[in-house]
Amino acid sequence: MLSKRIKNIIFIFFPFLFLVGYFITAYRMEKNGIEYFFLTVLSMIVCWLLLFQIYKPIRFGLPIWIMFLLFIAAYYLKFYLFIFSPEFAAKRFWLLPQMVTSEDILIKTYRIIVYSFVGICTTGWLLLATKRTQKINMLFQNVDSIKANWKNLTLVLFPIIFILIITTNYIMYTTRISIMGAKQVYLPFRLAGITYYTATGIISTLLLLLVWVTYRKKYKLWFSLCISFIILHMALQTFLRSTKGMIVSVVVSITFLFAVRGKLSKKQLFFIVIMISLIILLYPSLNVYRWVRLADPELKVLPAISKVLFETIPRTYNGFWNVFISGFYSIIDRLTGVEGLIMIIGVGFMPLGVRASQALLMFGGPGLARIFTTEIEGIPESVIHSSATSFLGWFYMIGGFWFVILGPIIFIIIMWSIWMWLLRANLRCWPIAAVALLSTMFGSLIDGNLENILRWGGLTTLVMIIFCEFLLRTIGNARSIPIDSTNYLQERLRKY
Repeated sequence: MLSKRIKNIIFIFFPFLFLVGYFITAYRMEKNGIEYFFLTVLSMIVCWLLLFQIYKPIRFGLPIWIMFLLFIAAYYLKFYLFIFSPEFAAKRFWLLPQMVTSEDILIKTYRIIVYSFVGICTTGWLLLATKRTQKINMLFQNVDSIKANWKNLTLVLFPIIFILIITTNYIMYTTRISIMGAKQVYLPFRLAGITYYTATGIISTLLLLLVWVTYRKKYKLWFSLCISFIILHMALQTFLRSTKGMIVSVVVSITFLFAVRGKLSKKQLFFIVIMISLIILLYPSLNVYRWVRLADPELKVLPAISKVLFETIPRTYNGFWNVFISGFYSIIDRLTGVEGLIMIIGVGFMPLGVRASQALLMFGGPGLARIFTTEIEGIPESVIHSSATSFLGWFYMIGGFWFVILGPIIFIIIMWSIWMWLLRANLRCWPIAAVALLSTMFGSLIDGNLENILRWGGLTTLVMIIFCEFLLRTIGNARSIPIDSTNYLQERLRKY
């Protein structure tokens, strides 16, 4: 996926990002300058330690590398950004600009970030170093050798997906269920929940399966039709539910699908860049669109879109560049990370300890996100809103300093264990299962509301994997062709 030259550049220069961040923010650490410097050096050392494993194929350790990159972006880079530009912090919480000017709060936050990063990098290095490349490569050879009746599967999936898209979106349009920020609508026979999980789970998974099949077999016409279905479903969900997450989840899932294949062509990279640019440009409009619909619940979808495009956006943003910059900052803001930890430490929140069991395990419990919203941000319970805790903030709210160091280590070990189990399980739908796991992990890292995994997220992912496996084994008559280890090694030796 990455050439050796690119890996060399990453290995040599990537850790120096911490040093750059240190130099542009060190002036704020007058009393704790020495500790801040040594913590920065420690970050660079453990970063290099993990990057020693980058010379193995990237897809071997995708869960580890995704967690590594998201952690740096959400915690280190945003930490430097908040110190360098405190006014950016005001977009999240009105007291946050005051908190990021407090040296005591900043050094406590940075200390937690660095010690957590040490645990993540050390654990990641151990997990990757103890796995032999040759053995894992054989596992990937097995999952890549799946044979099936791909055309039959394609012909069955298209009408099913089309019917589901029309049905679920029509129900959402007529009943106004699952609109972000609006009061929840209840339907008989749990129809609201069934419709929501069908639209966000089943349809999205089937579309991903269809992308994999049509791209794998180079069915150009079917692949183009599949992309049209994705755009249709993405647009309907975005405007009917006033959500920005659908576009992001689709782009992230397709990116992960390319990544688990172990190859990223120029066309795929171009597609990803175009989609990310589109997200950045659309984010300000979608933000405004949501507030327009919430301000006038009776306003229909098309009039709301027209109002946003021709009235609100031109009046709010002066020029294309301002829209792009606003979108970029919105994306950064959506990547919940260090701000949650700063707020928790800044208000002096006491860890919940054993009291967290109700929020985590009991259905109907308040949830840590709701506790964070009401007790830390101070938003009244009557307001229909829930803020993400952040990944480290979630662990800190439960067990304090030591748990915020131990928790991410446990998390990365669990994700890696599931990743390796999926490889050994001989699943016909392995790429879809891998993307489902990585997407669940991605959502946990950018939001931190891990109790959703304990409640519904993990169960939904498991059901989707079983469903895709059933389709491949029955309709697609899928079968794997195991790679004989002796022949495989002999073939490898002939190449040297």
